[in-house]
Amino acid sequence: MEYAIVQFDSEAATRRTEVASASWLMGDVWCWWPPAEKEAKAATFVMKHKTPGQDWTILPVRVLHRDDDFIKAREILIDMQYSSSASDAEALRDVRQRKRKSVKRKLNPESSDCPSPWSEDEPEPLPKRKGHTLPPAPAFEARAHLQFLTKDNISLRQELAEIKGFLQQIMQILQTLHVVSSSASVTAEDVDISLPAQTSEDVLKLEERVSTDPAFKSALITRLCCGGRNIKEAVRNSLRELMSNSAGTGFNWRGYNNKLAFGSTDLTDVVYSAVRKNTFTSSTSRTEVGKCIAKWLRYCRQRSEQQGEQIEQQGEQPSQKSEDA
Repeated sequence: MEYAIVQFDSEAATRRTEVASASWLMGDVWCWWPPAEKEAKAATFVMKHKTPGQDWTILPVRVLHRDDDFIKAREILIDMQYSSSASDAEALRDVRQRKRKSVKRKLNPESSDCPSPWSEDEPEPLPKRKGHTLPPAPAFEARAHLQFLTKDNISLRQELAEIKGFLQQIMQILQTLHVVSSSASVTAEDVDISLPAQTSEDVLKLEERVSTDPAFKSALITRLCCGGRNIKEAVRNSLRELMSNSAGTGFNWRGYNNKLAFGSTDLTDVVYSAVRKNTFTSSTSRTEVGKCIAKWLRYCRQRSEQQGEQIEQQGEQPSQKSEDA
């Protein structure tokens, strides 16, 4: 890759001359340059053609020379620094490389036979300039260009962030599908107890089997994963699938008032794992699940009584219709 010797504008960088990577140039009038705290590593950045970072700045420059070799470019830069100005050193180097042939015979300069001291294939050297002041850089164009680049970078970063978020969601969905498909065969073979459990004894039988059979436990977790938009709905759906309200009247969370302690059973881990498999409640904590279980058990008796009254009312309505008939 090519290197370039550039002279920075006087207002931007005190007219110093440096070797830069040609990939940093923008139309031979602008050049990316690292910040002041990274000036010590500028030569390394140039040799490796490092991609400009977000903290780099764009400075107005004038390209003096191009070369494919970094060492040769540095030697030319040293010659320029020892000369009176950068353009004088470039002119001296051109003169050295041309090695013009001297004319030995004397001819009349007014004669048409007088050959030119310069060869036809070689262009004549440009006259030296007395002043090397450059016109002031159009600051408004630089600001507009920088603003354009910044907007593009911001929009590109936003699009990449959105794509990354979509990929993470897809990975979570694929992991969930993998877990469900891997446990589907276990569920069909091992879950042979009818759910929900109707009595407290049936719940204890489930707890005993879960504590001794890991395959049955994983199958029951998949069975209790019934969905829900929040923690309350997910826990309620899992417990409804696990036991009836009448079976839940024999339990509470800590085992007070001569009831069984549901919080010390292995079924608590089953409900917690089932809730965590839900996409909407995958980040819930064990404490939050325990509070929802305790609240659901607290109102089991009330729900059971209401269900009994509704069944009685439904049984009375057909009898009244038959009497009316």
